[in-house]
Amino acid sequence: MKKHIYITAVIVLFTLTFTSCRMYSKSPKVSILTSKGILFNNEIFFIMHYKIFKQPKGIIKFPDGGLPKILIDEYYIVKYQQKYNGNPQGNKLICKIDSNYSHIDLQFVDISEYDGNLYFIIKYKNKEWKKLLYIINPKTGETIKKSKDYKIIKNNNEQNIISRKSTEEFVRFIYDYDKLGLKNPLDFMKLNDKNIKKVLLHDKLNGRMHTALIYYLIKNKKNKLLNEIEKENTDKYISGDIKYFKQGWTIEQLKEYYKSVK
Repeated sequence: MKKHIYITAVIVLFTLTFTSCRMYSKSPKVSILTSKGILFNNEIFFIMHYKIFKQPKGIIKFPDGGLPKILIDEYYIVKYQQKYNGNPQGNKLICKIDSNYSHIDLQFVDISEYDGNLYFIIKYKNKEWKKLLYIINPKTGETIKKSKDYKIIKNNNEQNIISRKSTEEFVRFIYDYDKLGLKNPLDFMKLNDKNIKKVLLHDKLNGRMHTALIYYLIKNKKNKLLNEIEKENTDKYISGDIKYFKQGWTIEQLKEYYKSVK
């Protein structure tokens, strides 16, 4: 009797595991959001929310679309050096932000004075749901936690504030995740030639994954596979990414290409 119960339990566990794996997309997606930035000389500091996830599919999408499977969910302080003229390799991570939070809405990250210097001011709730202010020195990553009643001195020098629209542009074309020290989204998918071709030509990915995969092909000199994809591809963004890497385009040239192709 016990043997039958054990076998049944194993079968049920296997079925649940197999089913749960099939309820999410095989390929991951990447989300990168940014806060406003602070300008010091030619360096811009901002906060970045980096997330890798898999989309739900099948029955778990009902009734409201379902919840994604979160693989990576991290916040970083990023330094962007303007001298790189828009090249995303000008980004450099300063530090990972303390993970004792429930959620940080980057839209409401403020920039104010503290002890005569400019700091990021984050209003957030920690895991115990206590409301706090998180005061972060952008240059060092040093943090100071205060209660929600702490009085903030508003910064009046708007010339030192960089808009979210601008900081979003600084991370728009990230592709070398390893160089930045971020967990590579490609680690969460099969990288054999057959699967890469299928994913690029038929799967609905976001542009960040397309770019990461094409960079992977270029970096690993998979020229035959890349040429096959280039011939069969009908997506203007994938075509643009390939030209960017193969012909050494600038970001500005890539943007102009996107505008010119309907």
